[in-house]
Amino acid sequence: AEWINYVNKRLREKTPVNIDIKKEINNRNLKVEIKLQYNTNAATGATHKYAIYIIEDGIVSTQYTQSGNNPNYVHNHALRYAFGLAMGNPLTQTTVPGRTYVKQFEYEMPADYVISNCHVVCVVLDSVTEEVINVREIDLK
Repeated sequence: AEWINYVNKRLREKTPVNIDIKKEINNRNLKVEIKLQYNTNAATGATHKYAIYIIEDGIVSTQYTQSGNNPNYVHNHALRYAFGLAMGNPLTQTTVPGRTYVKQFEYEMPADYVISNCHVVCVVLDSVTEEVINVREIDLK
């Protein structure tokens, strides 16, 4: 019951930062734009970092387990690519309510990626505590 109460409390909290993700795909070239907009409830002077990933579902490959190998295991949410640092890229300025950060990235997706199974994920983290502040995911379909 304690865990459920904690989760419900967290779900009622308002995030200090909204994440907007736009994508454009031309053949296998992916262009991504993220906007991090800090709300009026954002703590002034906090230091955050962001991480952007491409993940893919439906990758069939061998899974090694204690009971043997499963050659047809379906892997979902598999990390395929990280834009910049996988553990987070520092924002160059501290947070200020009302401030918007815009970041743009481009990536040529390899032929073995199934684009219709891929997603872009953006995570905003506290640089000190590593707490996830907000996360957003979009499909590349």
